[in-house]
Amino acid sequence: IETHVAGRRQQVFKGAPRNLAGLFRQGMAFGDRVMVVEGPEAVTYAEGFARAGALAGALADDFGVGVGTTVAVVTRNRAEWIIATLAITALGGIAALVNSRGVGEEMLRAIRQVGCELVIADAERDAILCADCPDPVWPRIVIGAPEHPLRDGRDADFSAHCASRPPAAFSPRDMEAGDGAIILFTSGTTGFPKGALLSHGALAHDRRSMATPAVILGPMFRLSGIMPILRAISVGTTIHIMTKWNADVAFDMIEKVGMTRLSFVPAMLFDMFASPRATPETLSQIRYMVNGAAPLNLELVEEIKKRLPNCQLSNGYGQTEATAWTCGISGKVLLEHPAACGWPAPTVTVQLRRDDGTEAAIGEPGELWISSPMLMNGYVGNPQATAETFRDGWLASGDIAIENELGIFTIVDRKKNMVISGGENTYCAEVERVLAAHPLIREA
Repeated sequence: IETHVAGRRQQVFKGAPRNLAGLFRQGMAFGDRVMVVEGPEAVTYAEGFARAGALAGALADDFGVGVGTTVAVVTRNRAEWIIATLAITALGGIAALVNSRGVGEEMLRAIRQVGCELVIADAERDAILCADCPDPVWPRIVIGAPEHPLRDGRDADFSAHCASRPPAAFSPRDMEAGDGAIILFTSGTTGFPKGALLSHGALAHDRRSMATPAVILGPMFRLSGIMPILRAISVGTTIHIMTKWNADVAFDMIEKVGMTRLSFVPAMLFDMFASPRATPETLSQIRYMVNGAAPLNLELVEEIKKRLPNCQLSNGYGQTEATAWTCGISGKVLLEHPAACGWPAPTVTVQLRRDDGTEAAIGEPGELWISSPMLMNGYVGNPQATAETFRDGWLASGDIAIENELGIFTIVDRKKNMVISGGENTYCAEVERVLAAHPLIREA
């Protein structure tokens, strides 16, 4: 069906949630199931939503968080990250998901850039922030024992706010599909990170399946972390949290948890294949693998075919600005076109444009433009960058791609990376693929 999302008329899935409140209510039906496992700790859906309800009450009563309030979440991968994001967005606030692996200057720049009025941080990140900004103007809620003392009447302890009140009903506010929900920080390939504002409708619309437990291998402040979490909540599957990527922990997940689906970037799979634990018996338990965030190395594809012959391989393409779901390809056709990112996803329209704005021909490289209900609202506080990215309702991705006669798209490079030599376009990504295929080169 058609609807308006962030001022643009788009096709959306009939019957799907139009906002995060609708998605959260789906998860609230699974009270006795385990929502989150982090090390020895397990939290049920009932417990998780109760904690989020209590925290939401504290955020509203003690800090004035409401519709449109921007709250930074700055933690490592942990259950509290999920609770905080649920609470903020349930109030109609905007969760700014800061890169917690940055140095203090980088994290502070992100917090200031998008106008955060409150910061929720774990003790380690709080210490880094306070070292660079000893007396922040924003109040703090700290997870764990803070090194920098809490200020009376201004700061708070996270656990106390989740437990000090009587059990609270989690009651998410229904927001319009175009209302902002989260901010993710992205810089493309150059410059300081920009804050991309994603709407309730964009996040709720991503309908990729999640029938098995969600194992979070990457950082939660990326869409590769938050989207599996939201999909798991919508269908009541368990979220297994890995605090930091480690091939041994991944094998533990396969052997002890029964992980059969692996979302990866190529570097992670290289780590796993290099491990002595990568036996045929263990690898055979992986039935489905999804690559994203970086192109598949063709040598790696051959290794997958050899070592995981019965595993279905899928490759996806997307950007933060498009909620990371634009194209996809899997199975036999991917093995026949291993460099491809696939066909446009349902409800997504893709065009390749020449520099003059006209459509490129089949086989001709062009900039990939996207029309989708999952496009960001814009870059917070950066109207110039927003205007440069949006053209007549389309998002100009900055990626150069080609389309073949089957309608399959292949990304060949970033537009800014392209080298023109003797009037010919040279694509750096293609050079890397050729280098990586050489037997004397280990990595490019």
